[in-house]
Amino acid sequence: MLHGWITESIRPTLLNKGIKSESRGAFSEKEYKALYTKLRTWWQEGHRQETRELRKVLREYVLFLGNTGIRHGTESITLKWNNLEHYIDENKDKYLLINVDGKRGKREAVARTATTDYLMRLQAMNPDIAHMDFDTLIEDRVDDYIFKTESGKVVTADALRGSFKQLLKTLDLVYGADGKSRSLYSLRHTYATFALKNGRDIHKLALQMGTSVAMLEKFYSKVSPRMNAAEHAGIKNKRFE
Repeated sequence: MLHGWITESIRPTLLNKGIKSESRGAFSEKEYKALYTKLRTWWQEGHRQETRELRKVLREYVLFLGNTGIRHGTESITLKWNNLEHYIDENKDKYLLINVDGKRGKREAVARTATTDYLMRLQAMNPDIAHMDFDTLIEDRVDDYIFKTESGKVVTADALRGSFKQLLKTLDLVYGADGKSRSLYSLRHTYATFALKNGRDIHKLALQMGTSVAMLEKFYSKVSPRMNAAEHAGIKNKRFE
């Protein structure tokens, strides 16, 4: 119309028939516990060495995602040891920072304290760095991938996705009570749900997760009122640890 090639009378009506975006089904506290509990021994059920090694990495990967809120895929699979660093605040408390190159650019994410345990188990799987002190490993900024099998193979997003899908089938957790199917991305949704349940400031959470407040409000608008019902009602709320 701007170029005068068509007139208003013959302008077609454009319909937006895109699929409405929905949040991925989160795991409840009970379901999340069932996941990481099963993963402690599930690798032993693998018939092939490759399968067993992949499942060992999957255990740490699931815990890593659940304790950082980082996106599954390129945001996490490509992480190297030199993407990690320690930060000591004015109270001399030490935190683990993860430098992420994500969907919205680069950012720093603070890992929950238990994440160090998962990373140390991954370090022990890598014979090239297993002998190193963990703090030294971080300080020396070793240029090697974090998520590698004991055979030295860098795992792929597809391999982890397929293995996780098998795990969900084994535990009958493919679908949640809301009917939504679960995936590795659901761990990010779970992280956000638990954080909001604990009363985390939504603006700070948005920075941590590399998303916008509007996006969090869109997907998790029901989380705070419902899960913090006791707090809103003036009753002391038991927090998730």
